[in-house]
Amino acid sequence: MSQLSNGEKEMMNIFHHFKLVEGKGIMYQNIRAVQDKYISPPNIKKIPELINNLITQGYITYEKKTSNWFFLTKKGEDYLYGNKLNERESQSNHKQIIINNPKNVAIDSSGFSQNHTEELKNEKDDV
Repeated sequence: MSQLSNGEKEMMNIFHHFKLVEGKGIMYQNIRAVQDKYISPPNIKKIPELINNLITQGYITYEKKTSNWFFLTKKGEDYLYGNKLNERESQSNHKQIIINNPKNVAIDSSGFSQNHTEELKNEKDDV
C-alpha cells in the first residue's frame, strides 16, 4: 500500500469533513470552500496535483463528463474509516433490532419475529 504525502492526507481530510463514503462525492467548489481549514498554504496551490495523485492511487475517482465531481472509492473509505464504519453499521443494525423488538422476541434472519412469521403462514393457508 502506498503512503500518502502530507498534502494528500490533508485532501483526504476534506472527504472526511463531508462524511463521504464509497460512491458519494463532492464538487470541486466544495473542496475550495473548505481548503483553508484542511490544507496547508504550500499545498493549496497543489490541489489539482493532489487530486490527480489520489485518483491515480485509487482513493478517489471523478465524473468524466465534467471532471467537476470527485467520488470516494472503497479504498478511500477504508483509508478514512478503516473497519470502524463496518463496526458502526453492525452496531446500528443490532440497536435497531433491539429498539424494534422491546419484548426480546426471537427474530429470524428475515427480520420477522417467530410469531409474525407464523401469522404470515396462517394467512397464506386461509387464502
